[in-house]
Amino acid sequence: MRQKQKPFFSTLEEIELDMLAREAKKEDHPFEEVLTESVAESIEVRPSTAADVVTEPPSDLFRISEIQILEKEMTKESFPSEEVLTKTIVEPIVVRPSAAVAADSLHKLPQKSGIRIDDAPFVYISPGTFIMGSPEHEPGRGSDEIQHEVTLTRGYFIQTTPITQEQWKEVMGDNPSNFLQGGEDCPVEGVSLNDCLEFIWRLNNKGWYPYRLPTEAEWEYACRAGARTSFFNGDLDPCLDAIGWYCGNSGNKTHPVTEKQPNAWGLFDMHGNVCEWCQDQYGKYPMIPQFDPQGETLGPGCVSRGGSWLSESRNCRAASRFCYSPNFRSNFVGFRLVREP
Repeated sequence: MRQKQKPFFSTLEEIELDMLAREAKKEDHPFEEVLTESVAESIEVRPSTAADVVTEPPSDLFRISEIQILEKEMTKESFPSEEVLTKTIVEPIVVRPSAAVAADSLHKLPQKSGIRIDDAPFVYISPGTFIMGSPEHEPGRGSDEIQHEVTLTRGYFIQTTPITQEQWKEVMGDNPSNFLQGGEDCPVEGVSLNDCLEFIWRLNNKGWYPYRLPTEAEWEYACRAGARTSFFNGDLDPCLDAIGWYCGNSGNKTHPVTEKQPNAWGLFDMHGNVCEWCQDQYGKYPMIPQFDPQGETLGPGCVSRGGSWLSESRNCRAASRFCYSPNFRSNFVGFRLVREP
């Protein structure tokens, strides 16, 4: 029997029409077995062999794969994973160091001083927002402690202790302190604000880090460590006895640093022992929220914070403020450093 010959096409147009017809027929009636096998392979992930590889999958397979990919992308955008959410959530405004962070900080800190100034420990204070000042019902409150919201937008390092007599001598060559019997681990005192600025100038010339005094807001934020009470550990005098030297327990003298309990940041002697100079000019607090406040441009004097061995407990509170001339020197005034990141 004579076989039917394949059609002969004389023009390119006829060839193209025939190819289009074949493709249309192929799309309307795909080969079911091949399509099913290919789709199953696209879903199930398993080691393949040479026999498993489909060298020319039908066009429907590509459309199915594209739809699956689009569905996955849409689901990912609508319902991001927990990891993505964790990275995109903004940190809490009020920073309260956790017990774990505090314990880790304390583990790394020396419990005795005797440390050269270039090895003095600092801790990093994270940016955050807090309420500066004291509530009207706080015992011992001063009229200049109006509560207001303060946001510190930049983190900073602050020294874990006041500058000691030994550290002062290393930079300045002398010891102006009145209390020498307690040893050079006691905080330096008898220094004016201008004396402190000269110390910092000499220290910065060594080229280690840029140092400065804390602002009043930075000092109180670091002192509170997330607390809103009179002291970082509570409100009453027994609380102060555990964390600072004041008139009720000092014996009328300074004491070596780090002998009392630190706050949650790992800072020692924030309440009592010596008052600490800040870089701000003293002024009245504003009533509106503040961002990185620097104090008054021109005031009656400079701010000192924290109270001292001579102070009553009310003057050692986190919100207590003092104002002295930049040339004022006394055996109850010292300072601690801030280091820029």
